[in-house]
Amino acid sequence: MSVCLGAWKWIFVYRTHLKEKFSETCPIFKNTEISHNDIGDFMKAYAEEHNKMAQPRRSLIDNMKGDKILLATPLLKWYLEHGLEVTKVHQVIEFTPEPCFKSFGDAVLDARRAGDADPSKAIVADTMKLVSLFEYRENSGWGML
Repeated sequence: MSVCLGAWKWIFVYRTHLKEKFSETCPIFKNTEISHNDIGDFMKAYAEEHNKMAQPRRSLIDNMKGDKILLATPLLKWYLEHGLEVTKVHQVIEFTPEPCFKSFGDAVLDARRAGDADPSKAIVADTMKLVSLFEYRENSGWGML
C-alpha cells in the first residue's frame, strides 16, 4: 500500500475491542447531518433548555463508523495500522505526484528574467505578473512546486 498514492473511498468499521484505545475521541471524523434525536441525553437537555437544534444541521462529528469516506493514503494506512477494518471499497483514485505547474512557474520566471535583461521585454514580464495574479504569488507558487 505504501507505493499507491491517491485517495480512497471506504467503509470503515470501528471494532469494540478498540473502544478503550480510542476512549477520548473516536478516530473517524465526518461531516454529516444530525438532529435532536442523534445527540446524547446531556446535550439533548442542554439543547432543549437553550432552544437549540430545532432543525437538523450539518456538523463535523467523531464517530465509530465511516461510510464512503474519501481519504488520502497516509491516513488510510494509519487507520489500518491502528486496528480499524475496511469492509468495502467504493472508489480508488490513484495518482503519481509530479510538479504539475512546473511549466507555468518556468514561464513566469523566464519572462521576468527576460524583462530584467532587456527593457523592451518588460511588458511581457509585467503581463506575467498579471497572469500569476499577484507579484508575490509566483514566488509562493514556485515554492510549492
